[in-house]
Amino acid sequence: MDSSQAVAASLDATFVRLQRATTSTLKAITIDVLGLDKGDTLPKGDVYRERLGVGSGTVQQAFSILSDAGALKTKSRGHLGRVITTLRPSRLWQLAGLDPVRFILPPRGPGEVRAMAEFITEAMSGVGIPCVIDHVGGARRRFAAIESGKADVVCVSSGFADLELSQARSDIGLIRHPRGTYYAPGRLVVLRHPARPTGRRVAIDPTSADQAGLTRAEFPADQGYEYVETDFPSIPVKLLAGVVDASIWHEMRTLIPPRLAGLEVDQPTRPATRELLDRSSAAVFVYSTRRSELHAIVGALGSSKFAAAVAACTDPQADAADRVDLAWVV
Repeated sequence: MDSSQAVAASLDATFVRLQRATTSTLKAITIDVLGLDKGDTLPKGDVYRERLGVGSGTVQQAFSILSDAGALKTKSRGHLGRVITTLRPSRLWQLAGLDPVRFILPPRGPGEVRAMAEFITEAMSGVGIPCVIDHVGGARRRFAAIESGKADVVCVSSGFADLELSQARSDIGLIRHPRGTYYAPGRLVVLRHPARPTGRRVAIDPTSADQAGLTRAEFPADQGYEYVETDFPSIPVKLLAGVVDASIWHEMRTLIPPRLAGLEVDQPTRPATRELLDRSSAAVFVYSTRRSELHAIVGALGSSKFAAAVAACTDPQADAADRVDLAWVV
């Protein structure tokens, strides 16, 4: 390699190092900004230089890129730092190359879950931040995905949140919606086989904290009821096959509705069941504060529009045969 080639290689290496430094600095500043609000103060440039091991020029260049893109405007307060005057979450997210927000919701089927998915899609589109949505059964499984880092936001019932997340945690945030947004009024029912109205074999899904708790409340073991572990989606089939006689069921769209299959559908009757259902009927979004940038979406996820979306998706007309969406049928 001659001297000119050596100089060129050295310059290329320097450019790459500078580019990497600018990218990492840009991302660090962006994450800090997304965790704040307009009017808040950003750390001083010295903080970024020391934290990231970069020069003052790199920090200034990162701020210039964000400003030129219209993603961030700040006002200097000298030694106190920079005050945020304008921030655009969608542009900040894009410039930093941040991953989409990962949501995990309950399994498809209930109208309330469809409302959750539609609401989240609209809310995230409104703030211009990408997201992916998956569905997993069992609130404990969904919450475990938060702890393992496989999800950023999950939805659970208020009953689970109050029972399992009653202790305040710095790494977990909660967005609680009104009652009736996780279990809309009248949508949690009791299924029975008409030929076995007094049968004592009751389906229970131990992976669902709510279904198991409500089952024990409506069909107490000390009154002679026998629990048969059953995967929740297959409960109507097990009833028709004679494996079980009754079950707690969350109304959802099935290819053949339980009523048409000849099953009896009633409301829970025991006060303990109704009380537990009332405490559990609110939807709670649980999110990881380890990704401080999720602060930018908290307001959107707390919107009152969610309750209206649930009401629309659980209206009796929403389950009419001519409006059935097979993507939401179990």
